[in-house]
Amino acid sequence: MRDAKAYLVGAAIGVAFVMLGVRACRAQVPTFLEFDGKLAEASIRNPGHEPAHVTVVVWRSLSDSAPPVVLVAPRAFDLAPGEAQTVRVLLREPCSSAWRWATTILPSDSGAIAGHAGLATIRLRTQMRLVGRVTCH
Repeated sequence: MRDAKAYLVGAAIGVAFVMLGVRACRAQVPTFLEFDGKLAEASIRNPGHEPAHVTVVVWRSLSDSAPPVVLVAPRAFDLAPGEAQTVRVLLREPCSSAWRWATTILPSDSGAIAGHAGLATIRLRTQMRLVGRVTCH
């Protein structure tokens, strides 16, 4: 019985961390990429305390990962804590609402971790990927 309670408490804590991570990621990246004609712009920010590496991709649908003919600028970049970057996407073919865009955010490895002498330390880096929809106007 005690093991079951410990498992449930551990599972609840794990779910809470995942939900907090998803909420933090949504605060960084818009859910929709809205095209007004041939151009879309999105602001991506880093509200965290560590630098992060960001990549942005667009693909045709969840079942077809082939990229459409679009220009994403910048496609990959680094963000300092509190910094924001505007990403622009230019269409080279007709827009489709079946398209998806994905933003991947990976905290930078900042190197040394403060720990106690003789004890092992672990650092967990969580990569966040938010997949959003494309809207065409």
